[in-house]
Amino acid sequence: MFASGLMSAQVVDAIATTVLTPYTVKDKVFHPVVEVENNGSMVLDEVEVVFELLDAGNTVLATETQTYSGLALNNADKARLKLDTDWLLDVTGMFKIKCTLNVTGDETPANNVLEIDMESVELDYTNLEEGAGYVFTEDDFYKTNVDNTAPIWIADIDPVLYPFAIKFIDGILYGMRGHWVGSSIISTWIMINGDGTIYEMGTINTEPGYIVFGMTWDAVTNQVYVINSGGFQFSTLSTLDIETLDLTVIDLLGTNNQLYYAIEFGADGVMYGLNHATANIDIIDPTDASTTPLPNGLSNYNVLGTGFDLSYNYIDSTLYVSLRDMNQSSTVSVYCSVDVTTGMVTPIFDIDDTEGTMTMAHPNIPSLGVNDIEASQFVIYPNPTQNSVTVEMLDLESTNYKILSIDGRVLLNGVINHQNKTIDISSLASSTYIIYFEANGKQSTKKIIKL
Repeated sequence: MFASGLMSAQVVDAIATTVLTPYTVKDKVFHPVVEVENNGSMVLDEVEVVFELLDAGNTVLATETQTYSGLALNNADKARLKLDTDWLLDVTGMFKIKCTLNVTGDETPANNVLEIDMESVELDYTNLEEGAGYVFTEDDFYKTNVDNTAPIWIADIDPVLYPFAIKFIDGILYGMRGHWVGSSIISTWIMINGDGTIYEMGTINTEPGYIVFGMTWDAVTNQVYVINSGGFQFSTLSTLDIETLDLTVIDLLGTNNQLYYAIEFGADGVMYGLNHATANIDIIDPTDASTTPLPNGLSNYNVLGTGFDLSYNYIDSTLYVSLRDMNQSSTVSVYCSVDVTTGMVTPIFDIDDTEGTMTMAHPNIPSLGVNDIEASQFVIYPNPTQNSVTVEMLDLESTNYKILSIDGRVLLNGVINHQNKTIDISSLASSTYIIYFEANGKQSTKKIIKL
């Protein structure tokens, strides 16, 4: 049995409402997700889903069946069900994903089949320049440099696609945009190519009337956090599952229905938030969403409207904020550095845009300088690895090392030599890391993958 209820007169009715393929499609390995809604009066406990991958001519390329138990969905409840098996997307151009729900006794089995057309995403990641940051305004896409000179224009964008937040995650530029569909406002998870092309990956599962304003990524825990706003009046801090696009609410941010526009992790894992209600930058505790304001505030700037952002640059160890300058036209967005000790902001450059909006992302792959130790000096194995890596050195007797997260935080450090050449990384989460070597005033870097 795939469903159970209190009495036979009750109705079993499951509906497949949407299919999405977020996040892992970037590697051509993805896990399709189907959203199931209980439209009946019986509690829906168990559903069998048949996932099919079809080419444009409806030839079945792959099929998997998975059963989901313990759903406990009451009437109008929804659940997003992800296929656990890795699917390799080795087709180009158009393809289809078909999901079929098998629920015993379903009153409307015709609603149990959903097929969507998709197009394989070919992202040119070489266009995302290592060491560069990126900025969106209402209708333009720019690249920024570490020296904070004026940004370099890359492309026009459709204002309809303007993202409220963008961030690097494992070296790939992600974001989300809020937009109206009929009378409903929704938030869409996107990937961004280096030429400004935006790919929609799926709808974030928010409460009706809520919209996602800001996001940040903790590379140490591999956790994405978002600000989810209700009616543009208050904000909740939530975690985001970037495979199913489900939100888990932590708590309300601030007090007295305070609205936040942006969040960002800085050095030592400190989370900062841009508080619209108080025109201030606050420190946020991600465990309980409690806040502590930085001194001074943003009295010389305007934080009305949307499209303001925070971004931490691990290359120069500086927090940056985009604001609207009250002393100029309301269409001028100002890019500023923030002293996180005093709370003071220093303007660096501005962009005149139709709506005065700016969202930005700094590089989270640290630029550690020239590799002036030959890469062939180091042989690292196994890579990928689960618990440890061994480093063989050719001509060096010893070297200092640091293990850094992809956003530049130092997680482990020590010294290796020919007698002690194994580094224990079992305490690290599964992710990509950078190992940085330094010996005799020279340095080198390599990437390692923790499974």
